[in-house]
Amino acid sequence: MVNVDTVAEIIQSQDLIPDFSTFDPAATFTENGIDSLDQMTIHLAVEEHFRIKFTEDELGQAQSAAQIVALLNARGL
Repeated sequence: MVNVDTVAEIIQSQDLIPDFSTFDPAATFTENGIDSLDQMTIHLAVEEHFRIKFTEDELGQAQSAAQIVALLNARGL
């Protein structure tokens, strides 16, 4: 099972958030100050890390680190 720390590490590795100590995995990316272009960067990084491809529906649901974890775990990763 994937945990939120793993996804948070992937997000942190993208250097999109100046002060990662303020990042809240349960908050939406928008609430964390991440714009839509950077959200796509996160989605692509997660896809690359886990060697998967999100569907359009999944991308619509993946609005926070916690939601990404739930989607990955639903896939049995």
